Amino acid sequence: MLLVLCLLLGACSSGTRGTGVPTAAPPSPVRMDPTYPESDRVASSAEAVRVSSFRVFVPNTSLANDENLTDAFVLGPGGGVVFDYPLTREPLSSVRMNYIEVYEAPWTEKTDPLTWYKKQVAAAPSPGMMLTNIQGLPAVEITPNVTVVTAGTPSVDANPAFLRFVLDGTEIQIAGGDDLDALVQIAESLIAGSNS
Repeated sequence: MLLVLCLLLGACSSGTRGTGVPTAAPPSPVRMDPTYPESDRVASSAEAVRVSSFRVFVPNTSLANDENLTDAFVLGPGGGVVFDYPLTREPLSSVRMNYIEVYEAPWTEKTDPLTWYKKQVAAAPSPGMMLTNIQGLPAVEITPNVTVVTAGTPSVDANPAFLRFVLDGTEIQIAGGDDLDALVQIAESLIAGSNS
């Protein structure tokens, strides 16, 4: 549920999607998300798919795939699935998540995603949360590293890029780094995989 915390705690603002160009060398490896219990760790994305109680989608793009998967978790019985991947380039500025995380869980809201997301965006604590779509699916995005003004003083918040959508009954949240276009590319690979 780490990604939901970005929605609740991260100050965000509208802006333009990142256009960063990958550097020749990826950032040095780091321990990904230490907030998940070690007992929930699984050895591979295939194991996560096998033991999950809902349909799980695995990214297959140069940014996120089985070869660069750094951590995978199945969060308890009926819980979500988490896949962590390294960034392919250093963020252009400071960001709270220096890795990419794909979180998946069953969609449990009593309404359709578009209606729910419209309500979420309307009630957003920050104007950076925007309704969008990915290949026709309604989605919510949050622009990274936005400028917030507190007591008249502007400052840059280190919130990561964030994307949320529902695919065939599975809610997917992708977060990390400062390149929203990279997250969209990962989302598109998940959608493509759902058709195979």
